Amino acid sequence: MSLQTYSKEELKHMPMIDIAQHILLDEKEALHFKKMFEQIAEIKGFTKDQQTELIAQFYTDLNIDGRFITTGDNLWGLKRWYPADQIDERISNPSKKKVDEEDDDDLDIVDDEMDDLIEDFDDDDDKEYDEDEEDFAEVEEEEFPTYKDDDDL
Repeated sequence: MSLQTYSKEELKHMPMIDIAQHILLDEKEALHFKKMFEQIAEIKGFTKDQQTELIAQFYTDLNIDGRFITTGDNLWGLKRWYPADQIDERISNPSKKKVDEEDDDDLDIVDDEMDDLIEDFDDDDDKEYDEDEEDFAEVEEEEFPTYKDDDDL
């Protein structure tokens, strides 16, 4: 089914990953990640801030979702387009075309956002651990008093 069969309201509520599948089906060829995301952002009416916020999630969804496969050079297609024996060959022998600096900058943004997410997660874990440690220390002091002499027992 083509994207043209959906209303604007339906497309706004459709997950990005499903829109990506429809875009690829309409184009009938693998697309660069950036081009695909720009089309999704236009369809969904994302602001620049929303695009920056959602690009890492979309990249993660593409990697996790079993319908998609990268063919090298950050080109993404539908896995069903490629016979199983051809997949390994295409991935291990990507074309030698150099990604331009603009595309490289987009990948840096994704890497930076992923690093920030990981750092935030690590900081939250450390904070929870420190809080738990303080709670335990308070319980120790309250429930297990220490005695200086045997006579205090």
